Amino acid sequence: MTPTQFGHHRLAVLGSLAVLVVLAGLLGLRLHASTPSPRSVPDVAGQELAPPPVPVAPPAHVPEPLPLRLEDLPSAELFSSSDERLPSLEFRIDLDLVAPMGDGTANAALWFRSFSWGDGRRKYRPALDERALSPGLYTPDDPLLLEAERWVDQAKCSFYPEVWGHSGTFASSGAPPVDFFLKLGRTWCLRGQKSDDPDQAMADFRRVIRLGRLLRQDDVDIYTDVLGVSLIRKGAAAMAEQARLSGDTVLVAYCAWIINDCDSIRHEVSRRKSMSNALWKVRKGRFTESLVLSQRELDRMLLVANEDPSRALRIEAAFQVQMLRDKGDRRAQRRAAEETLKGLVNDADPFVASTAQFMLRGYTIELEGHWE
Repeated sequence: MTPTQFGHHRLAVLGSLAVLVVLAGLLGLRLHASTPSPRSVPDVAGQELAPPPVPVAPPAHVPEPLPLRLEDLPSAELFSSSDERLPSLEFRIDLDLVAPMGDGTANAALWFRSFSWGDGRRKYRPALDERALSPGLYTPDDPLLLEAERWVDQAKCSFYPEVWGHSGTFASSGAPPVDFFLKLGRTWCLRGQKSDDPDQAMADFRRVIRLGRLLRQDDVDIYTDVLGVSLIRKGAAAMAEQARLSGDTVLVAYCAWIINDCDSIRHEVSRRKSMSNALWKVRKGRFTESLVLSQRELDRMLLVANEDPSRALRIEAAFQVQMLRDKGDRRAQRRAAEETLKGLVNDADPFVASTAQFMLRGYTIELEGHWE
């Protein structure tokens, strides 16, 4: 190749790259222009309305836990289940005994919404500070952390329907700020562990448990529910260690029971999700994918959708039933899935019913990418 030819080829390559850069920039501008600002809320007519003001937590009182007695612990029994038995996912011990809830009258979800994915307008990521309890966490006196403490003292946290309604797919309008919850829980635990005041340490550990309890109130999104269980376990484990150091064996026993319940609940959620998870049964054909379930697998899926005590797991199962209706390999199973969704439309639970209505309106779930 002569130098002249080489120069022409080089110009051609550089020109192509320039075109790609320009197209990428235009695409970015289009996406940016089509993405609504989190600081504004579009109304029905498409106009942007001012975002609701950030709420202020009303005063609240958190009572001290009552004295614990070893003889009041429930009798030991296994958290057992089977394909025919779906036990409740509630704790077998009254958490008020170790971490009573506050009596605040506001809905904490209205404040947490300010930090939510897709709907938030406030930043929660802590600034770099050498006083931070750990990388990525807050300082002990961070203003946002102190503001969060007042909201965790409230008695209620309901995202659905107060914040995002209960029609269709719940994550389409917003999602609870999972990372924010984790940062709060970890910071309070570390602050308590590093405190020289045992009472202040216990107050921080109870605060983590209260946050977890607030997140479990909705029972709509199973992932938020499991996060709440994890925070309760984190607070109980820190409390158990503090009690062990102080020689409070009764509190250690109570915390051990709570930790055991947390592990049992998370295991049971995983088991029941696997019972209703159709994505594990995808068969890839030459041109399409289909779901292939045995009769036992079908019965287990429909059992969770119709009878599970956890509303969040029923909603999760309804999505799997919809996939079976659209992509089932057998006509009888597709018909059974269709009849199940029609039955759920009349369910007494409005969240389950609205999810089924949304599915029957033609919502489809693509299997591509899930079978790998």
